[in-house]
Amino acid sequence: MLPALFNLAPEGPKDGTSTSITSSYNPTFEANPRLRATLTAILLVLLTPVSVLLTALAWVSGFGRPPKTPPNGKTVLVTGGKMTKSLHMARWFWRSGYRVVMIETPKYWHVGARFSRSVAAFHVVPDPRLDPEGYVAGLVRVARLENAEYFVPVSSPAAAISDAAAKEPLAAVGCSALHFDKPTCELLDNKHRFCEWARDELGLNAPDTVLLHSNDDARKLNASLTAAAAAATDKTKLCRYILKNLEYDTQHRLDLFQLPCAPEALDAYLATLTGPFALRADTPWQAQRFLVGQEYTAFAVLREGTVRALTVSTSSASQLNYVHVDMPEIEKWVVDFAAKTHLTGMLCWDFIDDVVAKAPFPIECNPRVHSQSAVFLDDDAFGAAILAPTPPPAGTGTGDKGPRRPPRSAVPVFWLYNEVFKVLFPAHYGRAEGGLRGLFRTVTTQHDAQLDGADPLPFIVANHVQMPMLLAGNAWRGNPWKKCDFCIGKVVEVNGD
Repeated sequence: MLPALFNLAPEGPKDGTSTSITSSYNPTFEANPRLRATLTAILLVLLTPVSVLLTALAWVSGFGRPPKTPPNGKTVLVTGGKMTKSLHMARWFWRSGYRVVMIETPKYWHVGARFSRSVAAFHVVPDPRLDPEGYVAGLVRVARLENAEYFVPVSSPAAAISDAAAKEPLAAVGCSALHFDKPTCELLDNKHRFCEWARDELGLNAPDTVLLHSNDDARKLNASLTAAAAAATDKTKLCRYILKNLEYDTQHRLDLFQLPCAPEALDAYLATLTGPFALRADTPWQAQRFLVGQEYTAFAVLREGTVRALTVSTSSASQLNYVHVDMPEIEKWVVDFAAKTHLTGMLCWDFIDDVVAKAPFPIECNPRVHSQSAVFLDDDAFGAAILAPTPPPAGTGTGDKGPRRPPRSAVPVFWLYNEVFKVLFPAHYGRAEGGLRGLFRTVTTQHDAQLDGADPLPFIVANHVQMPMLLAGNAWRGNPWKKCDFCIGKVVEVNGD
């Protein structure tokens, strides 16, 4: 009964090498969306005593750290309260003496982070997807009301540009934004323009890229690549390209459709790109050189061309477990990027360490905070490293020179109910290594990203109020959905945010 209700189908391949027509949106997720949402919400509510017990144990054992730094009288606005990384930012700033004001949109008024001891005030502003001008005006209103000196956006993909648009209006009321101006943010966020800019203007490694304005453009490129493949004498050096939507696309972002391919296969794939995902002049797609190798993700804090903090982790298409790794070539790329651009803000990149070129290449840049920032959880000075005029010494990290890195003693981070649901529902959450035994090992050797004995409510509310209420809304709408994203604090649904 349970597998039927939750569509527990085997997982597909994860190596990303297939040219078959796939999509991150699986039609089987249409089955019983209301019932699945209702049962999942009930399950999370029934699991509340587990979280209460863990929170009590954390409090008794002293797991969690209240601020040691006295208040400095400065207020910082933090957006994205639904996401764990926003809670992390609030706690970092709180422990560094800042007063934190958190901001969210109406759909997420009930987020767990608003109940954190680190959050002095909570405000709701218009959704930037529905009312971008009202969103900016709301940020300015809150900044003026709370006398905020700093604005640190923890942006969703849909909000990064609106956060950039707020930079100048916020500056006019005395609130300095740790973010990029709008033209720069749009450049960084555009996969095609970013690769061209990094390669041609900054002189950094970046893969070849082609802009496609129509289905015919895709067919012409496919024909050209097919002809080149037929004429090539060394088949090991053939160029392959991946099609990517330049807009954030929850349905096609993991397709990994490759060229060259048979014309009928391309036509069949293009036929799936309909509505807002259609390949048109006003919504172009990118064909990017396909690279083979280990994927990494890098997150950095930049201040006027200096890298204040940096971490690199191995990556995959859907990841919630991050461990810092030393990748000198990627670190050098980021340091060179900062020095050549003189940017201020927080951003992340996806890299592939190409086995052919034997060098890492960035395949995209995201001008926003990455969830992998959780690797700094054991670093109480990270908030000061982000905001302070003069950052604290970087020697607490994995290296005594260069950017701040996670502490050597950092414990790996996990999200408890993501790990539990990997055991219960592997088709949606990924298969857990070791099953129940692996879950026990994770819980006893790592620490939950939200759990803090000195700040107990966010862990309980986020998992047993915030998520069940979002699922209840989905059950009411009947919208097809895939899973609960406990890291981002939302339900991954068709055409979701």
